[in-house]
Amino acid sequence: MVEKILRFNALKWKNGKVLLWNMPSLITALYVLVYQHATVEKLYGKQAVIDVFYNLGKFQAKQAFKIVEKRFGYGQKLSKTNLLRFNTTWGEFIGIGKFKWVKVDMKSKTFILQGRSAVAEEYKKFFGIKKDNFVDHYIRGQAAGLIEELIDYPVFCIETKCIAAGHPLCSFIIKPLDELKTHPLFKSQKPKKQFEKFSHLGAQKDAYFAASNINHC
Repeated sequence: MVEKILRFNALKWKNGKVLLWNMPSLITALYVLVYQHATVEKLYGKQAVIDVFYNLGKFQAKQAFKIVEKRFGYGQKLSKTNLLRFNTTWGEFIGIGKFKWVKVDMKSKTFILQGRSAVAEEYKKFFGIKKDNFVDHYIRGQAAGLIEELIDYPVFCIETKCIAAGHPLCSFIIKPLDELKTHPLFKSQKPKKQFEKFSHLGAQKDAYFAASNINHC
C-alpha cells in the first residue's frame, strides 16, 4: 500500500494541508487517539466511547474499501479473500498495528482477526492493564465495516482478547449480528446506534464515497 502511494505521488502537502489522493487528511500522534478515548470515557462513560469509536472505525473502513475497490478497480482484479487482506494493509499504513486474518469463511460468514493493536499498546502504556479493558472499539468498527463491504451483509465485531486486558495479542471475531447476540461480551461492546453516512448525522453532503445502505437490527 505504501509503495503504491509513493509510486503514484498520492501523498502531497499543499496550502497547509496533507492531501491523500486529494482528500484532506491528518497526521497525529497515536497517543492523542488514546487521550480522546480516555476523555470521552471520563466525561460520558464507557458506552459513549463504544458509540463514538465503533462508528468512527466502521465509517473509515467503508470509505477506504470503496476507494480501493472503485477508484482503483481492485474489486475486479482480486478474489474476495485477497481483497480483504489487501484492504487490511490500510491498518498498517495509518498506524493502528499489524493484523492477520486467521479465519476467513465466506460460506458461514465467520471471520477472525488477530494482531498487535498499536492503540491497545499505547493504552496499556498510559493506563496499565485492567481485566475488562477491551479498548479497540475503533478497530472493531473497522473490521466490521470492511467485512460488510466485502460480503454485503450486516455483521458485528467483538474483541475477545486485548493487550490492554493483559493478553499477548488482540483478537476479534466478526459474524452476522444475530449469531453474536448470545456471546458473553456482546452487550458490553454493542453501540447503542450505528450511523452509516454523514447525512445520518445531519451533514449537508455525504463523504467522498458514501457508505452502502445496510439495515441493522
